[in-house]
Amino acid sequence: RVPSELSKVKKLIESGAPVIASLSSSYMGVLPYKTRVQVKSALKKLGFTYVEETVIATNPVLEEYNKYADLDDGQNYFTSFCPTINNLIEKHFPQFTKNLIPIVSPFLCHTRLMKSKYHTDTKVVFIGPCLAKKDEGSTDVSVDAVITFAELQKWFKKENINLDELEEG
Repeated sequence: RVPSELSKVKKLIESGAPVIASLSSSYMGVLPYKTRVQVKSALKKLGFTYVEETVIATNPVLEEYNKYADLDDGQNYFTSFCPTINNLIEKHFPQFTKNLIPIVSPFLCHTRLMKSKYHTDTKVVFIGPCLAKKDEGSTDVSVDAVITFAELQKWFKKENINLDELEEG
Protein backbone atom coordinates (compact mmCIF):
# COMPACT_ATOMS: atom_id res chain seq x y z
CA ARG A 1 0.00 0.00 0.00
CA VAL A 2 1.25 3.42 -0.96
CA PRO A 3 -0.08 6.29 1.15
CA SER A 4 -1.69 9.30 -0.46
CA GLU A 5 0.11 12.62 -0.17
CA LEU A 6 -2.94 14.62 -1.19
CA SER A 7 -3.44 16.08 2.30
CA LYS A 8 0.24 17.04 2.33
CA VAL A 9 -0.20 18.84 -1.01
CA LYS A 10 -3.22 20.73 0.32
CA LYS A 11 -1.23 21.80 3.38
CA LEU A 12 1.62 22.99 1.16
CA ILE A 13 -0.83 25.14 -0.79
CA GLU A 14 -2.50 26.42 2.39
CA SER A 15 0.91 27.40 3.79
CA GLY A 16 1.14 30.25 1.34
CA ALA A 17 4.44 29.05 -0.13
CA PRO A 18 4.63 28.95 -3.92
CA VAL A 19 3.66 25.45 -5.05
CA ILE A 20 4.55 24.20 -8.51
CA ALA A 21 2.94 21.26 -10.28
CA SER A 22 5.25 19.14 -12.40
CA LEU A 23 2.68 17.52 -14.67
CA SER A 24 3.46 14.26 -16.44
CA SER A 25 2.59 14.50 -20.11
CA SER A 26 0.57 11.30 -19.85
CA TYR A 27 -2.28 13.45 -18.52
CA MET A 28 -3.21 13.86 -22.18
CA GLY A 29 -4.46 10.29 -22.27
CA VAL A 30 -6.02 10.24 -18.81
CA LEU A 31 -7.80 13.49 -18.02
CA PRO A 32 -11.00 14.59 -19.80
CA TYR A 33 -10.34 18.00 -21.33
CA LYS A 34 -10.78 19.87 -24.60
CA THR A 35 -7.59 21.94 -24.50
CA ARG A 36 -4.36 21.49 -22.56
CA VAL A 37 -4.74 24.92 -21.00
CA GLN A 38 -7.89 23.76 -19.20
CA VAL A 39 -5.82 21.27 -17.18
CA LYS A 40 -3.39 23.98 -16.17
CA SER A 41 -6.29 26.30 -15.31
CA ALA A 42 -7.82 23.60 -13.12
CA LEU A 43 -4.54 23.12 -11.26
CA LYS A 44 -4.24 26.85 -10.68
CA LYS A 45 -7.82 26.82 -9.41
CA LEU A 46 -6.73 24.22 -6.84
CA GLY A 47 -4.04 26.63 -5.68
CA PHE A 48 -0.90 25.75 -7.61
CA THR A 49 1.21 28.82 -8.34
CA TYR A 50 2.85 27.47 -11.49
CA VAL A 51 2.23 24.46 -13.71
CA GLU A 52 4.87 22.98 -15.99
CA GLU A 53 4.94 19.79 -17.99
CA THR A 54 7.64 17.36 -16.90
CA VAL A 55 8.47 16.56 -20.52
CA ILE A 56 10.55 19.74 -20.81
CA ALA A 57 13.26 17.96 -18.80
CA THR A 58 13.48 15.04 -21.20
CA ASN A 59 16.04 16.60 -23.55
CA PRO A 60 18.71 17.25 -20.88
CA VAL A 61 18.37 13.63 -19.73
CA LEU A 62 18.55 12.32 -23.29
CA GLU A 63 21.67 14.40 -23.91
CA GLU A 64 23.33 12.63 -20.99
CA TYR A 65 22.13 9.24 -22.26
CA ASN A 66 23.68 10.05 -25.65
CA LYS A 67 27.05 10.53 -24.00
CA TYR A 68 26.88 6.91 -22.85
CA ALA A 69 25.67 5.78 -26.26
CA ASP A 70 28.73 7.40 -27.83
CA LEU A 71 31.20 5.67 -25.50
CA ASP A 72 33.46 3.12 -27.13
CA ASP A 73 33.97 1.02 -24.01
CA GLY A 74 32.39 -2.28 -25.09
CA GLN A 75 29.64 -1.98 -22.45
CA ASN A 76 25.91 -2.30 -22.86
CA TYR A 77 23.79 0.17 -20.93
CA PHE A 78 20.19 0.18 -19.73
CA THR A 79 18.15 3.31 -20.04
CA SER A 80 14.74 3.81 -18.56
CA PHE A 81 12.71 6.73 -17.31
CA CYS A 82 10.71 4.21 -15.30
CA PRO A 83 11.64 3.60 -11.65
CA THR A 84 9.88 0.24 -11.76
CA ILE A 85 12.29 -1.04 -14.42
CA ASN A 86 15.28 0.31 -12.53
CA ASN A 87 14.02 -1.29 -9.29
CA LEU A 88 13.48 -4.59 -11.11
CA ILE A 89 17.09 -4.61 -12.26
CA GLU A 90 18.42 -3.58 -8.84
CA LYS A 91 16.40 -6.20 -6.94
CA HIS A 92 16.26 -9.18 -9.30
CA PHE A 93 19.23 -8.70 -11.63
CA PRO A 94 21.86 -7.04 -9.42
CA GLN A 95 24.62 -8.20 -11.76
CA PHE A 96 23.35 -5.60 -14.26
CA THR A 97 23.20 -2.60 -11.92
CA LYS A 98 26.60 -1.53 -13.24
CA ASN A 99 24.90 -1.20 -16.64
CA LEU A 100 22.24 1.25 -15.43
CA ILE A 101 23.14 4.73 -16.60
CA PRO A 102 23.52 6.89 -13.47
CA ILE A 103 21.30 9.71 -14.69
CA VAL A 104 18.16 10.92 -12.92
CA SER A 105 14.82 10.54 -14.64
CA PRO A 106 13.13 13.48 -16.39
CA PHE A 107 10.80 13.63 -13.37
CA LEU A 108 13.68 14.32 -10.96
CA CYS A 109 15.52 16.47 -13.46
CA HIS A 110 12.40 18.63 -13.82
CA THR A 111 11.78 19.01 -10.09
CA ARG A 112 15.42 20.03 -9.61
CA LEU A 113 15.20 22.52 -12.46
CA MET A 114 12.06 24.02 -10.95
CA LYS A 115 13.66 24.36 -7.51
CA SER A 116 16.51 26.20 -9.20
CA LYS A 117 14.26 28.33 -11.42
CA TYR A 118 11.69 29.32 -8.80
CA HIS A 119 13.95 29.23 -5.70
CA THR A 120 14.58 26.45 -3.26
CA ASP A 121 11.81 27.49 -0.86
CA THR A 122 9.27 26.77 -3.57
CA LYS A 123 7.38 23.51 -3.09
CA VAL A 124 7.27 21.05 -5.99
CA VAL A 125 4.54 18.45 -6.49
CA PHE A 126 4.77 15.83 -9.21
CA ILE A 127 1.48 14.67 -10.71
CA GLY A 128 1.52 11.50 -12.77
CA PRO A 129 0.04 8.07 -13.38
CA CYS A 130 2.47 5.83 -11.53
CA LEU A 131 2.75 4.77 -7.91
CA ALA A 132 6.46 4.03 -8.42
CA LYS A 133 7.10 7.76 -8.82
CA LYS A 134 6.05 8.19 -5.18
CA ASP A 135 8.93 5.95 -4.14
CA GLU A 136 11.34 7.65 -6.54
CA GLY A 137 10.36 11.10 -5.27
CA SER A 138 10.57 10.17 -1.59
CA THR A 139 14.37 10.06 -1.71
CA ASP A 140 15.03 13.38 -3.46
CA VAL A 141 14.99 16.78 -1.74
CA SER A 142 13.65 18.47 -4.88
CA VAL A 143 10.31 16.65 -4.54
CA ASP A 144 7.92 17.79 -1.84
CA ALA A 145 5.06 15.46 -2.75
CA VAL A 146 3.77 13.12 -5.44
CA ILE A 147 0.14 12.50 -6.32
CA THR A 148 -1.40 10.30 -8.98
CA PHE A 149 -3.93 11.26 -11.62
CA ALA A 150 -6.51 9.19 -9.72
CA GLU A 151 -5.92 11.32 -6.61
CA LEU A 152 -6.05 14.48 -8.70
CA GLN A 153 -9.35 13.47 -10.30
CA LYS A 154 -10.88 12.83 -6.86
CA TRP A 155 -9.67 16.25 -5.78
CA PHE A 156 -11.20 17.87 -8.88
CA LYS A 157 -14.47 16.10 -8.13
CA LYS A 158 -14.47 17.19 -4.48
CA GLU A 159 -13.85 20.81 -5.54
CA ASN A 160 -16.48 20.58 -8.33
CA ILE A 161 -13.93 21.34 -11.02
CA ASN A 162 -14.97 20.04 -14.45
CA LEU A 163 -12.05 20.32 -16.84
CA ASP A 164 -14.05 20.48 -20.03
CA GLU A 165 -16.15 23.35 -18.67
CA LEU A 166 -13.21 25.59 -17.70
CA GLU A 167 -12.32 28.66 -19.65
CA GLU A 168 -8.87 28.72 -21.09
CA GLY A 169 -6.57 30.88 -19.06
